[in-house]
Amino acid sequence: MKIAILSRNARLYSTVRLVEAARARGHSVRVLDPLRCYMRIAAGAFEIHYKGRALRGTDAVIDQLVERFEPGDIIVVDAGGGVGGIRVIRSSGSPELDQAALAVVRRAAPFPPIPPQAGRSSWAFTLPLGTLVR
Repeated sequence: MKIAILSRNARLYSTVRLVEAARARGHSVRVLDPLRCYMRIAAGAFEIHYKGRALRGTDAVIDQLVERFEPGDIIVVDAGGGVGGIRVIRSSGSPELDQAALAVVRRAAPFPPIPPQAGRSSWAFTLPLGTLVR
């Protein structure tokens, strides 16, 4: 599968982890700056354009915009890298897609442990998974 991840910074921990998990499963991944791309979505048709050029063959787009952080977490990672407290805070409108998004996160675990210098035993964050499948 050819996946595009929308992220303002390809070196963000969450973006790096998504890329690693996708590549470990044999997917082709490209990180795109969302300020330099747009999508055209219509019934039965999908296009993503980056830097003014159409990207052909993209199967899925994962929206990894940390700027959208909002109260109400979707994932809590414990000190050892385990996942707990996972929930959907904005439904896609499809229970099946919501459950699939949660399954993606569960399969990506365990995450690397939280470094002791972070001074916390858990880390809560949102992970917007706006996935579009062609």
